[in-house]
Amino acid sequence: MIKKLIIVLFCFALLPANEALSASIDELKSKIADKGGEIRDLEREIAELDKSIQKTTGEKQTLNTELKQIDVIKKKLEADIKVTGKKINLAELNITKLEADITDKNTRISGGQNAIGDSLKIINDIDSASLPERLLSSESFSVMWNQVSVLEDIQSKTIGHIKNLEAVKRGLEADKRDLEGERKKFVSLNSQLSDQKKIAEQNIKLKNQLIKDTNNKEVNYRKLLADTEARKRAVESELSQFESDLRIAIDPSSLPGIGLKILSWPLDNVRITQYFGLTEFSKTQAIYNGKGHNGIDLGVSIGTPLKASSKGVVVGTGDTDSVCYHASYGKWVMIDHNNGLATIYGHMSLVKVSSGQSVNAGEIIGYTGNTGYATGPHLHFTVAATQAVKIGQLKSKVKGCGTYTIPLGPFNGYLDPLSYL
Repeated sequence: MIKKLIIVLFCFALLPANEALSASIDELKSKIADKGGEIRDLEREIAELDKSIQKTTGEKQTLNTELKQIDVIKKKLEADIKVTGKKINLAELNITKLEADITDKNTRISGGQNAIGDSLKIINDIDSASLPERLLSSESFSVMWNQVSVLEDIQSKTIGHIKNLEAVKRGLEADKRDLEGERKKFVSLNSQLSDQKKIAEQNIKLKNQLIKDTNNKEVNYRKLLADTEARKRAVESELSQFESDLRIAIDPSSLPGIGLKILSWPLDNVRITQYFGLTEFSKTQAIYNGKGHNGIDLGVSIGTPLKASSKGVVVGTGDTDSVCYHASYGKWVMIDHNNGLATIYGHMSLVKVSSGQSVNAGEIIGYTGNTGYATGPHLHFTVAATQAVKIGQLKSKVKGCGTYTIPLGPFNGYLDPLSYL
């Protein structure tokens, strides 16, 4: 019986992973490493395209430079789509690898449990035998004492194997958590890929519309640009005048303390291109009416995921371009954070949330763009006192424009975002 026990435990101690499965896991690891390299290469390409977009944004506005910028944005969006596809492939490989790891660990746990069960049964049989039975079954006292010594050693090893089995089980639980995370990532990436394709299609339509409106001639472009600029100024001046007529006293106790970092940045990579208040740019633009800039501008290329700055409820979304092209916020979202503050995100290319929806901090609410009154791709990020700034409707008197649905409030209702980030 002791020999049988030794064989059982020896087999368990050397229980190998399935060789075919191990080879498959090694192959998956190699593919994962290769896919990671491809993603890094594409991300470097995207970074270079972002630099090109920034460069064209700073150039003088001509039909040629605008078409050039649209083409660079097209390449960048195509690269975004490609890298997201690679990330989806990577997530699939990680899921397959984790499933293989889980299968391997389950096999080892099952085999280990069986071996331990057999060994414990034999140990129990030996322990339950009386001393006379042991003496009668042994050829001599020395053989019996040797068996007892071996039995104690094997009991100790069995305890060690049980601990190893517990470690394998903990690894299995970690793999299952990782698998669930990868599956969520896979779903999120598929959604992001679909969004990026929509944004790329919008960019192509924008180029086609521009060529159609200008008949591909610079003189027509200059006229179109002048008309658009005039309409922009008229609309923004109208909105600014309406907000100037609003008066409200802000209760300071209703606002969170400054410098507490109540909010987080809505973008992973931050590049401030215009600050809050009386900036140099705002001083040269009549639309600001001498009051200053009511948020901060963050330089970012079209199609970058945009995140909620804190948890809250979406109190409204809109698209001022649908009322008057190239006016005000373009596509926008406003979130009430239930702490005295609200945030507004403007010039988006795609909105992913709807009014009344609850969002968590860091949740994707849409993608950055170049809609509304924008001199180039960027995010306009505003922080407001919720008691002062509300979503309202304003019937425009500007020719060709209708009724706006937009956040409205007095300038003292807008707060410097840097005080809360």
